[in-house]
Amino acid sequence: MHDLTLAGLYADRLALLHEGHLVAEGTPAQVLRPEILSEFYGVSVRVHYDDDGTVVVVPNRRTR
Repeated sequence: MHDLTLAGLYADRLALLHEGHLVAEGTPAQVLRPEILSEFYGVSVRVHYDDDGTVVVVPNRRTR
């Protein structure tokens, strides 16, 4: 699944691949972290977790 928000909602475990290599694996809370996603997706992101476990991954807007 490529939608990170949906993956965080429905998966118990995630694996992040970059150029064919496993770079992160674990629970959504372990993998969907801003520093990990920013490094491998090349964009700044915010990750919000609600108390019920809902996760939302949002790219930060570029400043001009």
